[in-house]
Amino acid sequence: MVEYEDRLELIPIDDDPLQAIREAAGDAFEGESIEELREEAREQAQRDAEEGFERGKRAAGDNDE
Repeated sequence: MVEYEDRLELIPIDDDPLQAIREAAGDAFEGESIEELREEAREQAQRDAEEGFERGKRAAGDNDE
């Protein structure tokens, strides 16, 4: 399910989601193991969370003035 401001969209999930991603991405992930992809995703999620936390801290600081 994808939520937009004005609607919700239901997107079907493929029987084999990983294979569907590989087909959609072409050779972008060629040569990388599932574990490598998972680790990269975890690292990116960590960076995104830290950046979001910092943005929130800055926004909260702006409201204190």
